[in-house]
Amino acid sequence: EKPDNGYYEGDIVVPDYVVQNGIKFAVTAIGYAAFRKATITSLQLPKQTLKMIDLDAFNNTKGLKTLDIPEGVTTIAEDAIMNCDDLTHISIPASVEEIGDYAINACYSLESITVDEGNKHFGAFDGVLMDKAQTRLITYPANKAGNTYTIPNTVKNIDEKAFMYLRHMTSLTVPASVSNLSFNMFVAAYSLEEINVDPANTAYSSDDGVLYSANKDSLCIYPAGKPNKSFTPNKTVKIIGPEAFAYAYQLETLDIP
Repeated sequence: EKPDNGYYEGDIVVPDYVVQNGIKFAVTAIGYAAFRKATITSLQLPKQTLKMIDLDAFNNTKGLKTLDIPEGVTTIAEDAIMNCDDLTHISIPASVEEIGDYAINACYSLESITVDEGNKHFGAFDGVLMDKAQTRLITYPANKAGNTYTIPNTVKNIDEKAFMYLRHMTSLTVPASVSNLSFNMFVAAYSLEEINVDPANTAYSSDDGVLYSANKDSLCIYPAGKPNKSFTPNKTVKIIGPEAFAYAYQLETLDIP
């Protein structure tokens, strides 16, 4: 049972089975918002029965530094692990078959994600969570070391919130294969100074580190960490995308052509 304030605290052990009214039930899921706003010093999850980490299961969970998802879990739902500011590492077992949209996001201190090599569906490539074929980029850990990152040229789709809260990356290179970039992928990515696009990309282009549509009639994203005090968009621009300049904390003057 939860304490009076509604939020778990301390050392948490979730058993494989619970007994209620004399009936034994297997614990198969960490349910909706189970550990929302909890303060956890240590966590032990069921090792025999657990199958699912549900929506919002770990949302704004404090204190938890490492989350080792046990073998047997098959599903990590959308928004399952989010806003966990103290979390530095997540390990995903071979059994996971489904990872929902933005399943892991907004974890400010997250340094690394590892996936068991036996997993047939997902992998961690240079610490970045993707599907096994590296066509879907799911999560780039916000606190991952390194200033530059080049998205593999096999990637076609990037999850929303994938690059949220970036703390170290200053330069991102986008290959020709990617065609679905949006502001929501870069929310509060304060360290990002430039986005560079492969000239062969038919959906996007870049100029001085700013993301445009391929024909430069739309300005899509102005990186939040770009150090310029003033900026004038390309003269071909007719459309400025939604929230294109959001979080551009160093920009003081914008001259619209």
